[in-house]
Amino acid sequence: MPSQYKEHFPTDIPPNKLARILMTTLRRHNWHVTFVDEETGIITAERKQPEIVMGKTWNYQYSIVLRWKDESGLAGVLIEVNELTYAWTREECKKRFLEVGRGLYEDSRMVLEAEEKPKKGARWATPQELAKAGYLSKTKEPNRLLVTGDGQNYLTLPEGETNRHALVCGPTGTGKTTGIFIPNLIERVSCSAVVTEATGGKGIADLFTKTVGYRAANGHKTIYFNPDDLTSDQINPLDYVETYRDARRVVEIIMQSTTLDTHKGDQSWEMSERMLLTGLILHAVGLRDEGKANLAYIADLFEDGPEGIQKFLEDSPIEAAAKAYKKFMNTTTAPYRNLVANGLITRLDLWNQPRIRKLTETTSVDLAGLKDELFTWYLATPADKPEFKPLAALMFNLALDMVTTKQYKHPVALFLDEFTNFGYVRGMPAKLSIIRHDKIPAVLGVQDFVQLENLYKNEAKLLISQPAMKAFFKPNDGDTAKKISDMLGEAIISDGKVTSSGQLKDMKDKEPLLSVSDLLNLGVIDESKAEAEGGKPNMIVFLPATRPVQVRALSWQNYEKETDQALYPAPSRRVLEVDEKLVCKPKAKPKEAEEVKEENTASSASAEAKDEVAEVPELGFMQW
Repeated sequence: MPSQYKEHFPTDIPPNKLARILMTTLRRHNWHVTFVDEETGIITAERKQPEIVMGKTWNYQYSIVLRWKDESGLAGVLIEVNELTYAWTREECKKRFLEVGRGLYEDSRMVLEAEEKPKKGARWATPQELAKAGYLSKTKEPNRLLVTGDGQNYLTLPEGETNRHALVCGPTGTGKTTGIFIPNLIERVSCSAVVTEATGGKGIADLFTKTVGYRAANGHKTIYFNPDDLTSDQINPLDYVETYRDARRVVEIIMQSTTLDTHKGDQSWEMSERMLLTGLILHAVGLRDEGKANLAYIADLFEDGPEGIQKFLEDSPIEAAAKAYKKFMNTTTAPYRNLVANGLITRLDLWNQPRIRKLTETTSVDLAGLKDELFTWYLATPADKPEFKPLAALMFNLALDMVTTKQYKHPVALFLDEFTNFGYVRGMPAKLSIIRHDKIPAVLGVQDFVQLENLYKNEAKLLISQPAMKAFFKPNDGDTAKKISDMLGEAIISDGKVTSSGQLKDMKDKEPLLSVSDLLNLGVIDESKAEAEGGKPNMIVFLPATRPVQVRALSWQNYEKETDQALYPAPSRRVLEVDEKLVCKPKAKPKEAEEVKEENTASSASAEAKDEVAEVPELGFMQW
């Protein structure tokens, strides 16, 4: 009877690499491979081994069967060695088993070492590379951008790379807000922040609602402005106009956010509108003590037309305002002035709304005092109400100017989710370069590259390329997926196949690191693939100092306690009282019948008196 020895042999080898390594081991130990099937995981081989002992020849005939399967990502091998000639050779079979096992371990070291060496083509960063770059840490630090984590280890950017800004791209509902913005607003409470977001149809400011209570509980003064919410703080943009240049900046923002792409190019009209609006703002600023330094007052000035405005500006307390308007009147015709005035009436139409007048007539918060305390300034605007864009743009630019031109006791960070809803910011790429040197990091959040391209045109390329870190969530369209796939590049695939007869075949090919299909299904449930603990990766991150990574983003469940409004209620806010109902002009009081009769009688008597010839006295100095 033949002898047999078999035993399970665990390995640290990926299953797809095992067949090739086993072939090397078997041939190195003089086994003749008879059959290979990588699909089912089986290799058979035989070895004839004659031995002469004390003049007698013993003809050993060994056969070996190796079966393997995937055991949690690594191959486990069942090695069965048979000796077909003698019944007492079980120990010899065991020796052959140990020989193959030892050879398998030795040969696999070379393969695994080769796997760890840098490969040509695109690939994912390894944990070792992330650690070497300083991206992995056990703690969360306020001066480092938090990318993701699992509760024990965190992927964060060092301060220097955090200050080089980040771009986060993902359609609504893919995890952009809950994966990046909320975690950083919760974890980085030792720095002040300017936060932007767009609200939906229900008008709920998600970032504000979920983080304001926690940040307030950690010592932050909170400011909130939303043109569609009467609980907002009042902020008057003209309260911060002190120079001609300041006034001109306000004018440029209003003009930019109220000019349609289809109407650009009428330089003469726009320049005249700029000149007129600048003069009116300067005039209003001169009446600050009278409470007239606001855009609602300027909108009201147009009730009497350009000539009616002249009587106000002739005696303006601001000399530059009077000169500007005089120049406008002396160099234009009346019809032209009316057309220019009509253009500005349209641009300032927003300030005819009672709520906007109320929200911007004064400033109810001490913005100048923010330099000495921790603060979070929330700016929200409705995505479905573009008429608010001029005011949203004014507030956004005001916030950017304040944090980038003044010194603050505490570090400041910008968390600008959906920032394209706040209109064009002139020189935004240059601003990002400047604030990087001032150690003011910005996280820019958009739904798609198209948003940047539509608003910033040629500057969009700079806004996309400038941030050191870029994070992408599941795209909704093939064009965006193709762009991300191209950014990831192509991997060189070395596929070593073993034929059924035991021949080795090497094949090399290129394929995308992630295909368009892979990206369109990023993070979705897929029963054909093993799920990682905590869920599938749903975020692609391009890091400044390593290859990209595919990771699982944080979610609201990671901050369920900190975002609980019952545990961390928002500071109480007053509601501005504004009557937005249309008011009818009072009608003239109808006259009573008796009054009408008396008036008619009086009128008749007066008429009769006029018809009678007056009596003329006789005159001695005249002869008729």
